[in-house]
Amino acid sequence: MNNAINIGDILNEIRARRWIKSILIFLPVLWVSHVVSFQVYQLFIGFCALSLTSSIVYIFNDIKDRELDRKHPKKKFRPIASGRMSVQMGVAIAFVLAIAVAGLLLVLNIPQFTLVVIAMLVLNTLYTNFAKNIPYIELIILGSLYALRVAAGFLILGMTIPVFAMLFIVFTTMFMKALQRYIEMKKYGDVARKVLAHYSESAIRRVLVIVLMLGVIFYHLTVSFITGPVLLTDIFVISVLFYLDDLVYSAKNIEKLSDNLVELVLSNRLLLTLVLIAVASLLIMRYWV
Repeated sequence: MNNAINIGDILNEIRARRWIKSILIFLPVLWVSHVVSFQVYQLFIGFCALSLTSSIVYIFNDIKDRELDRKHPKKKFRPIASGRMSVQMGVAIAFVLAIAVAGLLLVLNIPQFTLVVIAMLVLNTLYTNFAKNIPYIELIILGSLYALRVAAGFLILGMTIPVFAMLFIVFTTMFMKALQRYIEMKKYGDVARKVLAHYSESAIRRVLVIVLMLGVIFYHLTVSFITGPVLLTDIFVISVLFYLDDLVYSAKNIEKLSDNLVELVLSNRLLLTLVLIAVASLLIMRYWV
């Protein structure tokens, strides 16, 4: 095996492409009118710490689920599941990443942020070992993990964590993950995840309706506290969520849809356009209106 393949397997195993999730740590910038360069530096250090922490979790999750992953049509190609990377190598990589995270936490030197990292590790451990196979509870924990990323940004900036914003992130994440479960159910059945055996199409649909409505409500409450009532951003954010919901449920060939929501957004021009417009409208209403 050559070095290029080894590097590729390492990047695949630590899910470097999924570090984009940690960009949520920068979201609290919308709550302040001016950010100094040192705060941006601190947020970047926090971004790196959260990303590497998530990579550690991915590695141990892959080690634990390697036998199940070998039966999955896509996960069987992961480095550990396929045998291209040994368990010992996975543990060694996780150990190096843990040292890097500890160093970043020392550089940042914000005790509250360190508690967020510990909370993420605890929740991820709980999810991996128990909750991932419990319907509904698994969605709540996943939503909470995304909310912690946003909370970390507020703590770094020394701000109070807004409850409405956290609830918006939790319910929106639950909506996205429920859509992902629906696609997985249609494409792979309960082979994809054990928890899918406990869901039905009607049950997922009920969950989607409830969390979608709650997400929309808490989004409006959240942005109202940032810039006042901003109907324009409401329209575009709601359009994104409802179009995504309709895209999945009206798809005639759902097996062609990616069960990775980031890939799903990037592969659909209209959906990607709506997302970009929603983001642009929020920035415009926040900084230029």
